[in-house]
Amino acid sequence: KERLAVMWSEARILGLLRLFADYERLLAVEELAAKRGYVRTLLLVRADRISSELITGAGGERVLERILDSLDTGNLRSMPGALAFAACAAAECERDPAAAVAALDVVERWQPPRSALALLARSTRIGSARRAGRHDEARLMAHALRNDAEAAGNDRVRGSAERHLASIAIAQRRSADAKRHACAALSLLERYGTPIGLAVTRQIARRLAID
Repeated sequence: KERLAVMWSEARILGLLRLFADYERLLAVEELAAKRGYVRTLLLVRADRISSELITGAGGERVLERILDSLDTGNLRSMPGALAFAACAAAECERDPAAAVAALDVVERWQPPRSALALLARSTRIGSARRAGRHDEARLMAHALRNDAEAAGNDRVRGSAERHLASIAIAQRRSADAKRHACAALSLLERYGTPIGLAVTRQIARRLAID
């Protein structure tokens, strides 16, 4: 198990350095975990692999079902953290809004409110509300998320909340607020963000003519 954990960590580091660089290693770890019967590791790595594949494209449908395919549901109840991780990963790349909400409900049912996964789930909900044009609702949720992430010391999610606030401000034509939030998001995500999250934030900054 320790060897698989190290291999998974190495794959994730590669994924942080370069998009798609982690896919083959994640698949290798997943196959080893399946062969040795390590269900928790299998679930975590499969969720990581599938979400990494889908999130950079057009997303997918029934993503959580795909991740959980062939796994014993009885076993899953004994590993709530792994199940919440898989649900959060699925929600981020799920095209069907109803399925995404259902996956996020799984996360929030199994995780403490200020845990890293619960905060990420809330960030995903904000993105869904924003894309649906519910900007006032999304703005309230983003402010609450930023405050809770700061209290929890989670700078990655705090940066994501600032990015949401920048996007909302752009949609509401509040250019000064948009620039302020985008600068805050860049400062945080350049240190703590994922490559995809940082790339999206830089796109927002370029749109706002922020160097």
